[in-house]
Amino acid sequence: MKNKIFLISFLLLVTLGCRVGDSAPAAADGPTVEGWDRAPTAPALGEGGHCGDGVCSGPETAQSCPQDCPTGEASPSQTSATIPSSVFVVHCEPTTANEHSWIKLIELVDLADTYNVPLSIDFTAQWAEMISRDMFKTKAVESWLENGHEIGGHHHAYWATKERGATWDGYTNTPKGELDSKDQGKYLGSMEDYMEILNALPGERTSGCLGSTDTPQDKKDWPCQIIYGTVGHSLEDAVSQPHQTTIGACRVTQIGHALIMPQEGGALAELYANTDSDAIFGVVGHVFNYDELPAAFEEWFKFLHAQDPDGERRFTVTELLDGWVENASDPSFDKWSLWVGGPHLRGANIYQRRVYPEIDGADFMGNDPLGPPYTQSDFDTLSAWGANYVNISHPGLFSEEPPYALDEDVQANLDKLLGMIEKADMFAVISFRTGPGRSEFGLCCLEDAGDWYDESYLNDEVWRDEEAQAAWAEMWQYTAERYRDNSIVVGYDLMVEPNSNEIWLDEWNQEVFYEQYGGTLYDWNQLYPRITQAIREADTETPILIGGMGYSAVSWMPYLEPTGDPRTVYTAHQYAPHGYTHQEIPAEYEYPGEMDLDWDGEDDIFDRAWLEGEVFAVLEDFAVQHQTPVAVNEFGLVRWVPGAAEFMDDQMALFEEYGINYALWQWESSWPPIQEEIDAFNFRHGPDSDNHEDVASSPLIEVIKSYWGLNMVRPGD
Repeated sequence: MKNKIFLISFLLLVTLGCRVGDSAPAAADGPTVEGWDRAPTAPALGEGGHCGDGVCSGPETAQSCPQDCPTGEASPSQTSATIPSSVFVVHCEPTTANEHSWIKLIELVDLADTYNVPLSIDFTAQWAEMISRDMFKTKAVESWLENGHEIGGHHHAYWATKERGATWDGYTNTPKGELDSKDQGKYLGSMEDYMEILNALPGERTSGCLGSTDTPQDKKDWPCQIIYGTVGHSLEDAVSQPHQTTIGACRVTQIGHALIMPQEGGALAELYANTDSDAIFGVVGHVFNYDELPAAFEEWFKFLHAQDPDGERRFTVTELLDGWVENASDPSFDKWSLWVGGPHLRGANIYQRRVYPEIDGADFMGNDPLGPPYTQSDFDTLSAWGANYVNISHPGLFSEEPPYALDEDVQANLDKLLGMIEKADMFAVISFRTGPGRSEFGLCCLEDAGDWYDESYLNDEVWRDEEAQAAWAEMWQYTAERYRDNSIVVGYDLMVEPNSNEIWLDEWNQEVFYEQYGGTLYDWNQLYPRITQAIREADTETPILIGGMGYSAVSWMPYLEPTGDPRTVYTAHQYAPHGYTHQEIPAEYEYPGEMDLDWDGEDDIFDRAWLEGEVFAVLEDFAVQHQTPVAVNEFGLVRWVPGAAEFMDDQMALFEEYGINYALWQWESSWPPIQEEIDAFNFRHGPDSDNHEDVASSPLIEVIKSYWGLNMVRPGD
């Protein structure tokens, strides 16, 4: 921190107030601190407190008092390599924006400067308005910024304060008419209005504590400008690691903090002494806490200085997390890091198959061996919308018929796609739909056999032919050898939607399938370990993706048997409930709503809770049981279903909360001849089923773009 700037006497004429509220108990709404009568005393630091007393304590350092601090360390202290990083946050409440509290805040900042403790001072709009109206207060804030402190945001969210009985600050994105009638007169504006007030203060707003993240209505209050959040009040909340989460439509990196009061004597210091050096130790205090018991703050600041006299491990929230995010986004990470601790990859599928002129016509699927055609503009637009990942749902490189040789046209097409994706600065996963003994038609359109194509095009011998299965392993080994050094290829998805249970057996009961066919050629579980082994002989680094039988539906995921390969991600395709996501016109069901979800003839509640309980609980259980990352590399719905935007919003928010990478089905080619025929999943065409052109925007488009916009890493970074 820079040398302390002493505020001249005119600062005594200016006033403001500050109190905490996001995670504090309801009692924090006023200055009463019943039971909060004991300061968090530090271990004994020695008597005295002045240079020459023989004790290196307080603000003394080797530079200011070499006779007491000959080694440059306070005593007792730890080296910076063995102590945690620390932050101290000050919350300024909406009800204490007054002259008395402003003077107390000045005193608190002055005390922090004495002990070289940087503060993250979070203002509510009421405080910000008071400061902005007064030139002297504004100058004071400028001096605090120059001295190494930061100014963040604090917000008492409407629904959270109703739950806890605290005081709402008057700002919310909940429409005024949806508030309780007795509260509508307290409405002061939207969160855009709130941020406009805060941004009138000096400096930039990047951190803050803005209400409960557990209240769905309040999540939409989070301003995306605030990229770093703090939360917590209990003693155990003091120790944390940064974690990324999504609040509303905003990607936020969060850490915890504990209230400085009412921690019983020495509790904070004892916990600090037992905290690992790679953790963050966060403490938060209200200005009204300081007013009631300033000794608690001075003892804590004194203790921090004694442990870290040079201030190498004390930071503002933004300073600390800027460094953490920079390190987390270091381009030196390997491909596997994109699949753990996520989500890091958010994007879409593209789809191509072999072109058959005799059934496709002259130009419906394009004039190349594979179609429909994609252009550089298609990928540039996808990237511009925020996606950083393309799941290439593509024919395999080997022929479908013996002797299962390399198809150079398919290889050239895949090379071309990868080149365009790289130019658009996105990652790619190679996903093979077809290959030896497997054609497109048993996957895309089994029910259409004998309609627009002849049954002779069906080929699913891979589930009955050992040679075809061996050729799949050979095909993937060849693929791995070719693309292992391609920096944007971050995954090999071994087979898109294994489906022998339907193709040959018409068996949808998982227990019956594995009881009768487990271990046979019909069983995908015995094939993918062989493919994995073949890949690892050529490429030990690129992650492998494996989905389950039953078209990789979530309900089949528990039956996957992990291979033991340490760089494998297990995946699912999420289209449940199919009766909603694939509705014909006119659509019968909406979201949220009611429909028969368990086939018992009775309607059930269909909402976010159902998604979490029936879909995401399965994914989480698998990940926890097998200690492996999971991903959803296909999900989506036809564009016209009622509530599509709400359904997508809830589902994508859950991907974020569960840390799951995800790829939407699908990003359609802009090839004109197919626009009127194949656009049910082309959300760019909007919700009107009769429209077959791109629309400027739609609720569904805006939801998708908001989540893609959370991406923080690209190949070119």
